[in-house]
Amino acid sequence: MSLGGELQGVGRLLDVAGLRHRVIASNLANANTPNYLRREVRFEEALVKALEGGGDAEAVRPEVVVDPDSPTRLDGNNVESERELVDLSKNALMYQALSRAAASKAGMLRAAIMGRGGV
Repeated sequence: MSLGGELQGVGRLLDVAGLRHRVIASNLANANTPNYLRREVRFEEALVKALEGGGDAEAVRPEVVVDPDSPTRLDGNNVESERELVDLSKNALMYQALSRAAASKAGMLRAAIMGRGGV
């Protein structure tokens, strides 16, 4: 994969992390809403399947799905604030790491274009 392609891939993962952040924030905002079922973003599993199976990884899109499997409280809500906060922290760390990777790749690409790549 080319450096530009890698940067595009990292950008795509940043987009997914941003979507996941919004979904988790929505779950937290609705933690006390009766009959609200938490949502989650599914992407990585489908991407791995596409990559391993020789499929089109570009065609894989993140999907926001309702989580009907988590146990519900008496009010019909299944949001556990502690779980959402852990997921939010994990996602923030992932976003931070991806941002650093994108900045590094962009710097390498810039250096190559400017002729200061050292090669």
